[in-house]
Amino acid sequence: MIAAFAGINNVYEAALLFQEMIGSRTQPSQTTIVTMLALCADSGDLWYGTQLHCYAIRHGFEHYPPIANSIVDMYCKSGRVSVAHKVFNMMAGHDKRSLRAMPHNERELPCRN
Repeated sequence: MIAAFAGINNVYEAALLFQEMIGSRTQPSQTTIVTMLALCADSGDLWYGTQLHCYAIRHGFEHYPPIANSIVDMYCKSGRVSVAHKVFNMMAGHDKRSLRAMPHNERELPCRN
């Protein structure tokens, strides 16, 4: 259901459903978190993306490569390249996607500290 809202770029409804899931003590899958982070990145919703980043940290998901890559991408697309660098540097390992993410986004966005 969250993926359907993401497909139509509806951050509000996806966030409501995600909050309902959390409220019912249903732990979202890592794929759901990646979907939500991608939606925040594409829509420019830095506030909610930051909340998801905090959720990932609290639940030990921040080292899962797809989630870490999505966090880096979200910060880069929001113009927070310095934060993206910090997350990137804290990653336990870098896969092909994470190694491509930073240089690609640095060329597209001005570096802001």
